[in-house]
Amino acid sequence: ADGLDGLKTACLGLGDTRALADVLAELNPLLRRRGDLFLLQWAEFEGAFLAVAAADWERATAAIETAIEVNRASGYPHCTAWYMTHLGWLARLRGRDDEAIAVGRRAVDLCEQHEHHWWQAATRAMLGDTLLVSGDRAGAVTLYEEGLAAARKSGMEAYLLRCAAPLAAATGSSAVLAEAADWLEQAGTPDGGAWMLGYEVYLSLAEAWLGHGEPDRARAVLAPLLAVAEREPWIPALAAALAADGRVLARLGQREQARAALQRAARLAGEHGLPHVLREASEARQRLG
Repeated sequence: ADGLDGLKTACLGLGDTRALADVLAELNPLLRRRGDLFLLQWAEFEGAFLAVAAADWERATAAIETAIEVNRASGYPHCTAWYMTHLGWLARLRGRDDEAIAVGRRAVDLCEQHEHHWWQAATRAMLGDTLLVSGDRAGAVTLYEEGLAAARKSGMEAYLLRCAAPLAAATGSSAVLAEAADWLEQAGTPDGGAWMLGYEVYLSLAEAWLGHGEPDRARAVLAPLLAVAEREPWIPALAAALAADGRVLARLGQREQARAALQRAARLAGEHGLPHVLREASEARQRLG
């Protein structure tokens, strides 16, 4: 069970949905037979990303809610904040911003009950992303800064990245951008892979590089994300990455390639209920003329 649990986490981190599904098919029945509620809650939660990759929002939400139900009986209440913040994230992806903000704030509040630096960083980063897309840049920056301070206490690069990358994009800080870019470069992903569990980090870094007048570096950041999102596929990551890549291509003067990427991003976003991506791609296409 422990071995399969570790393998599951690796498969999810790299976005390998087929391998993740195979591991969960063996792991979940084993955990239920053993009555291992601690590992079962994680298996239920991480299984939600099979639905996320397919943009099956109802199934993804139900899986996370099941993880929260298992958590209530597990004796590990500090984990609830992590699950809750992802419910807020799903609401944001679907354009339900008021719901996303309310759920995100509940997740942040839960972290105050159980001091856990990873969750303190993640909940603030994900709520910050929601505030940013809702137009509250100052509120988002405050949350990113708080989250980054919490992440520095643990030193865990994944949580440092979750806060530093969007902070670099939101503030234009070259120092934070350099730090975040260095952390991502040091990540132990195999050739052709990407850290799909934190795919929005790539989007933030691309945005930050574009803001610094470095479109080539922005494209380089997006390349592994686009490759994995296309291959698996991970629909929400693919739509968002295409929209970002289209904007970068437009900056590089590659108008036809930009138009094609933005058109595909808009189609995917429209078909799969991703209104923020749809708006971004549509606005970028209008600017192209």
